[in-house]
Amino acid sequence: VEVDAGERIAQSFEDVRGAIHQNHGLFSVSRHSIDAAAFTFIQLERCCKQQLAVEAIGIKPVELSPEVARYSHEHVGSEYMSWLNFQPVWGLLLETQPDMLD
Repeated sequence: VEVDAGERIAQSFEDVRGAIHQNHGLFSVSRHSIDAAAFTFIQLERCCKQQLAVEAIGIKPVELSPEVARYSHEHVGSEYMSWLNFQPVWGLLLETQPDMLD
């Protein structure tokens, strides 16, 4: 990746923590921790998978109102909550993949 392209991508994440980059896939970032970025990625991937499954059976997904989206973000969308929700995942990884840190 060219330095200029990387800087443009970084600037585009000023107000967001996840994005779908056409022809490249999902990106997630965090100013808090790698754990928060990882959980954001997992959640974004789950949302994409769910939407594709719903659309595959012919149902049009219901778009949340800005108010509902804002409420959800304020209550469960913080980087701290992402970090916190990743801790059981990290614990399971350490338990089931003990050699991953070797």
